[in-house]
Amino acid sequence: MAARKNAKTRAPRNEALDVNPRHLWLAALGGLVVARRGVAGALHQAGLRMRIANADARYAMRQFDTTARAGIEGLNDRIQPFLCPIGRTVQAGIAPLAERVGLKLGARHAERRKAATTKTRTRRSAARKPVARRKAAAVR
Repeated sequence: MAARKNAKTRAPRNEALDVNPRHLWLAALGGLVVARRGVAGALHQAGLRMRIANADARYAMRQFDTTARAGIEGLNDRIQPFLCPIGRTVQAGIAPLAERVGLKLGARHAERRKAATTKTRTRRSAARKPVARRKAAAVR
């Protein structure tokens, strides 16, 4: 068996080791450091989650856009052969009425197309020669 120390032979307890304000202050500082690190870690994790959520949302929008465009293009290809003849008959029916009023059908569209294709070009001015710089006056 291990020998037990007698209570009388133990060193007397030092009263200076009791809790004093300095110990409380150091413990509080340590607690603040731990809390700050915890908050910084939590903020970092929240930032990562926000970035992941943002990336997921962008991916979902791209997928939706791709799917919607494919559906619309397919629908357009199926409907256009039926709608073009209807549009031509309506335009042919309106043409005599437009002529009586003095309107030209399709003229505005042609003007817009012509205006969009002809762009005015601006002339670039010639490059300027570099200016000779003066040397700074000596400080006296």
